[in-house]
Amino acid sequence: RGVKFLTAVEHAYAQSSGSLFIGDTPSVVDYQLVALMLVFKYAFGADLMGKTLRSSAPRAYGAYCLMMARPNIKKFIDADYGGYPIYNPTAKVSAPYLEGYKKPRGIVVRYWPLQGRCLGVNLLLEDSGVKYERVIHDGSSIDGSVVAVPAVRLNGEWISQSMICMRALGDEVGLAQPIKKNKSKLSQTLLNLFDLQEEGFKKRFGIKTIKEAEEFLNTRGVKFLTAVEHAYAQSSGSLFIGDTPSVVDYQLVALMLVFKYAFGADLMGKTLRSSAPRAYGAYCLMMARPNIKKFIDADYGGYPIYNPTAKVSAPYLEGYKKPRGIVVRYWPLQGRCLGVNLLLEDS
Repeated sequence: RGVKFLTAVEHAYAQSSGSLFIGDTPSVVDYQLVALMLVFKYAFGADLMGKTLRSSAPRAYGAYCLMMARPNIKKFIDADYGGYPIYNPTAKVSAPYLEGYKKPRGIVVRYWPLQGRCLGVNLLLEDSGVKYERVIHDGSSIDGSVVAVPAVRLNGEWISQSMICMRALGDEVGLAQPIKKNKSKLSQTLLNLFDLQEEGFKKRFGIKTIKEAEEFLNTRGVKFLTAVEHAYAQSSGSLFIGDTPSVVDYQLVALMLVFKYAFGADLMGKTLRSSAPRAYGAYCLMMARPNIKKFIDADYGGYPIYNPTAKVSAPYLEGYKKPRGIVVRYWPLQGRCLGVNLLLEDS
């Protein structure tokens, strides 16, 4: 019955000229699609419902992901749906009460349908080659001790807070070397990178011009990056700890990618090169790693850096200069752009 209805829904979505039901502006249909997904994920489980929608209605699934990234929807779900649960919990009709319901095995990463604060975690896992499952957070409770995402399920236990997840995953896959002498330096540098990423991206919502972006990067940005460079300069190799990637190197890449998105590749590259040349060299080496390159080339697994409708990417800055040469801009899929891409790739 589910597939029968969803097939009809997908047929209707396929006739849209945009990413949602009517172009690129939400309609009542898009909101009801999200409602259906949230209710069914509660009743039947996120994995089962997600698989059903992805396979039988991929266009509708894409619309659902875009809707889930909208700030006010995210805020509403984060606030536990305004204090009203999906259904009376005493009725015991949520997925875990189903006989045969299986909790996800192995490493599970749960976050909104974008990269955001989860990018460092994803880069680490992708580069390590460890199998993991990416689950879209829907605002529902995970367990009593986890109140924020990204959250990671590791060895049957959920943990949260981005840099805690990074350290735990680094230990799990062997990328957080237990260096006795510099262990506090690793944690300090890791947090410096993440704090700069958080502060800068929040500031981006109030930054309107390239001049303002330069001012932020040349003051707060350089201040943090100078401390990061001092730590990198103590390494005996090309990365933070010798020549083997550590959690710090992955968070460095995450910071650069987020800031390149928000402030532009030219401006961010210039800032890192001038204030932290050793760290910049490490960033270049990390970007050349095959699994990281593959992950980025695949559009970050289908999850954008941030919700594109928020208009906080570099091209929206007044005074931004477009890169020279040929630039192709499209949604994070092939669709109507496939012919263009084939022509350019083949040339």
